[in-house]
Amino acid sequence: MNPRRWRLAAVLVMSAALVVFLGACGHAGYAADATPDIAKAAQAAGADVIVSGRAENRYPGGTGATWYQVDRAGAGGGVLVGVLTFDSAAARDAAYRQVQFRANRLPPTVVYTWRDAVVQISQIDSWGLLQDLATAMEAAGAK
Repeated sequence: MNPRRWRLAAVLVMSAALVVFLGACGHAGYAADATPDIAKAAQAAGADVIVSGRAENRYPGGTGATWYQVDRAGAGGGVLVGVLTFDSAAARDAAYRQVQFRANRLPPTVVYTWRDAVVQISQIDSWGLLQDLATAMEAAGAK
């Protein structure tokens, strides 16, 4: 085979691999009025919600926004978890794309879809807690 055909074959294989990879990257199933239980996920990660609050969700289709400071007792470092809830899967998924785009420009930030929400983990002071919390959230259905 000549080098030109090898390059073409390599491009086709890489393109097929990219299509398979992007097809495997999906969103969590949508469940109306099924806000993720961050306190339960934090407990499964060996942590607690230290403080929480509410905010306005200004994304189209947004129904609420809640933030949680999650930390392990006496650890001195934690994470901030923001939960944006939506009235439809389309609204949630559109907001996910916007939040993920912004997260790519911020210091370390992790973004998930989970039930009726977009969940953003930021202000990461404990990488071990982040890993344990992500594992707990993924076990509960976050993607």
